[in-house]
Order: sequence, then structure tokens, then C-alpha cells
Amino acid sequence: MGLTLNSSSLTLEAAGSGSAAGLSTAGVTSLISSKGEWEFVAKYEIASAVSTFTIDGLDMTAYRGYKLIYENFDPQSSVNPHFKVLKASGDFVSNNAYVVHRHQTSYTANSSSSNSNIYWNPQNTFGSGASDRMHAEIEIFQSDNDRYYGYHKISQKLEGGYYDTHTEGNFIGYRGSGSDDVTGITVQDNWTSGTAYLYRTAKRA
Repeated sequence: MGLTLNSSSLTLEAAGSGSAAGLSTAGVTSLISSKGEWEFVAKYEIASAVSTFTIDGLDMTAYRGYKLIYENFDPQSSVNPHFKVLKASGDFVSNNAYVVHRHQTSYTANSSSSNSNIYWNPQNTFGSGASDRMHAEIEIFQSDNDRYYGYHKISQKLEGGYYDTHTEGNFIGYRGSGSDDVTGITVQDNWTSGTAYLYRTAKRA
């Protein structure tokens, strides 16, 4: 459903008019973007090789959830990309349950009921170089009890003609006490370069 702005219900101030009546064009743009599903928070760059890449500082007490986007993540060597959920205590969640569906002719799936590692594609490794660079997304939400849950997907460039090029799935975990909130996501292993973006939902009611 699109958004229609009607001149009879919304007044824009004329450029250079100095009038305080109505909203400026920039104000309208800001108003619309603030009402979107996701609000941009930050951009991250891997400037030198890292063994793990962590985005932390997530405030699940103020916001219901976050989206993390990873673009052109280049592994140092052959890896099986996966991520871990970080808690306020500094520990990683150790009992995630997840399901992964691989988009290929058989649409096969993998699952795990108790694992600290959540794999994007357990059946396919990524090597270094342009043809194997990772593109992935994670959406994670924290419920009002002791759980959190989310959705993830990953894509791989097609230059090398790879078979397993896209997977998607979901996960759920137990974070412990009510005060042990989810605070971050760590992606492994051994990245030489990449760009990540962080978005968040509207504030909790």
C-alpha cells in the first residue's frame, strides 16, 4: 500500500519563504522514514582482518527487535558461516534451536535443537575471493518473557556457479533470567573485509 500526500491535508512551507507554517520537505521526509518498519542505526566496515565480527549495544528493553545486514563479507579461507547471540552477561546463548532450508532442487533442510552456533548453511562452505563473498541478513526479536527469536537468510555470488546459493530459516533461544537481555550478534569466522548495516524497529509500547 502506497502513501499519498494530499495538498489539502498537508502544508509545505515554500522554499526561501522563511515561513514557520507547515512542514518543510525535509521534515516530511523525516516523518515518513520514521514511520517505516526499520530505522537505520549504523554502518560498519571491516578495515582489517578479524577472527569474529560483533555488533553489540542492542537495546532490547527499548526496541522490540533489530535487523543486521552483511554485504560482501570475504572469508580468509574456507569457512562455514554461522552466528552466535550475545547476552548482557557477556555469555553466548548455548541452547538455540534453528531450522535452515536450502533453496535447491530438493529444498532440503537442516535443524538443531541445542547449539550455540546458528548456521546459515550447514552443508556448504564459503572460500575466499569474489565468487564466495557472503551476503546475509538476521532479524532478531526479544519477547517479554525469557525467549528471543528471529529469522535469517544468506546468499552467495554466482560467479563460480555454486549449487547452494541461497538459504533461509528461523531460530529461537532461551536467554535465561528476565534481566539477561540480548545485546549483540557475533558472526564467525575470519573475515578480511565486508560492510554491515544495523536497523531497529519502533520503540516498545
